[in-house]
Amino acid sequence: MTEAVASERVVSRATTTHLSARSVALRWAVLACAVVFPYLNALQADFVFDDWIQIRGNPAIGGEFDWFKILAVPLFPGNLYRPLTMATFAADHAWFGWQAWWFHMVNVVLHGIVTVLVALVGFRLFPTQPTIAWLGALLFAVHPIHTEAVTGLVGRAELLAALFGFLTMLAAVRAQEQTADGPRRAWMALALGSFIAALLCKESAITVLPLVFLFRIALRGEGWWLGLKREARRLDWVAFVACASAVLVLRALAFASGDAEEAIDPVDNILASVPGYQRVATALAIQWDYLSQFVFPLVLSADYSYPQIRPVESALHFRTIAGCAALLLTVVWALRRGGAVGFMLLFPWVAFSITSNLLFPIGTVRGERLAYLPSVGWCWWLAALLVVTRRYVRPSVAAVAAAGLLLAYGARTYARNFDWADQATLFARTARDAPQSTKAHKNHAVALRDQGRLNEALAAYGRAWALYPFEEGVAFGTGEVHDRLGHVQEAEFWYKKAIELEPRHVGSWNNLCRLLTLQGRWSEAEQACRSGLRLQAANPNLWKGLGLAWLGAQKIHEGRQALEIALRLNPNDGALREYLETLPQTAEDRAP
Repeated sequence: MTEAVASERVVSRATTTHLSARSVALRWAVLACAVVFPYLNALQADFVFDDWIQIRGNPAIGGEFDWFKILAVPLFPGNLYRPLTMATFAADHAWFGWQAWWFHMVNVVLHGIVTVLVALVGFRLFPTQPTIAWLGALLFAVHPIHTEAVTGLVGRAELLAALFGFLTMLAAVRAQEQTADGPRRAWMALALGSFIAALLCKESAITVLPLVFLFRIALRGEGWWLGLKREARRLDWVAFVACASAVLVLRALAFASGDAEEAIDPVDNILASVPGYQRVATALAIQWDYLSQFVFPLVLSADYSYPQIRPVESALHFRTIAGCAALLLTVVWALRRGGAVGFMLLFPWVAFSITSNLLFPIGTVRGERLAYLPSVGWCWWLAALLVVTRRYVRPSVAAVAAAGLLLAYGARTYARNFDWADQATLFARTARDAPQSTKAHKNHAVALRDQGRLNEALAAYGRAWALYPFEEGVAFGTGEVHDRLGHVQEAEFWYKKAIELEPRHVGSWNNLCRLLTLQGRWSEAEQACRSGLRLQAANPNLWKGLGLAWLGAQKIHEGRQALEIALRLNPNDGALREYLETLPQTAEDRAP
């Protein structure tokens, strides 16, 4: 009888283990589906928006793979240094050319890896509540606020920074847990290497450094102050700071070879142009906007430029008070609770500290891709809330609510991906979803112009100008559309307006030169071309315009010389070559 009972227990234990393994495998399969299905249509998207500037227009990516060029050249607009991210794009191009589906597939795969790491970090935080880890990872996988980072290709910087950031955290914890020197050093080396990689993917990954130490303190279950003292005595932070310093030196060397960084455009971030107290008050309001959008992601936009977001006039603004209250409540609660709950509460604020504009202004006022890493904390918050509701409602009701939320978020993600199909679609949607953004209407106008819908483009430029009548790009674009429509006087007016706003706008000088030349206003055309050439001496179009202006003024020898310079600068201009061959030679031309 005893042997039979023992045998039955062994069989029961084996069956339980088998069922447990099947349950875990099923959960991982569900997580994989949660990553893949909402982004299936992302593979049909094209290169859009900043993809054309930072990827398609980047010579370090489109040419032969050159590590030196990738490491030595800052990223447009000149104040970004993300060589490892650019290296992945260069590898994509080397393997598949400009096949957009491949670039998008890599982003989806990276998002999947980050989701797995979110689950693994969650398991370490909540070993007795794995449902929070699973549900948090599922929410992270499907949430539509991530579409700009995943479906927008330049968002890969966010994906890679998060990936290497979580690797750093997990490896640093494993290093802490080792008793032997060899394994501890190996795990620490992995942590430091991952940290360097994260910084080379995106500068804001420096926030991983405090997250590492807070994570280790949380897992030890210590009080924050005692834990911070212990971390300071361990001196691991010295190695991390040394790695960060090395990356900063590399960044400085890359910038030393280029132009000085330009001031932040107020259209991109108006907070760079206001007093510090107003910047902080507005940044707190924007944090509330992020949190609200996370819960109700109905309206998503690829742009929030001025005046879509205006500085708040008072610190008593509702959104500022709400953002400040959310910050204070969660921080106080985190300090009192400590452990996993404290880390979960602090995570979004620490992860957002660099890109929130709270500490200092950055290049953009707000962007959904910036919420990629911080949103992990919000996913844990929401997952914990859903788990807690099981105490007050039937488990089946809580399960249905969680499933419904996941399906709703996943469906919104799938629908949002269609907006990234091409330039025209994205810019039309952005103009609709951010109707107060001058940049959104400007980009929409460019898309309409490229489609040949010139009158509609003119109307879109008009909306952009009405919102912010100080943008030289809008003035130039308006002049360009008038030019195409044959509205000579209007085109001239807007080109001059663009030059008035930005005297270094070479495109306006070039188009004005051509416009004046066509009208036979030779002296004015010459002056416009010379002004442009002072800014860009190797511009073949300006040399061509100058040559034609001189020819019109009967300065045949000077005109021929200018046209020959233009041809040397652009030897593919066959029409200019043929025109030069028809020009009669003067005595000066024939002179040795």
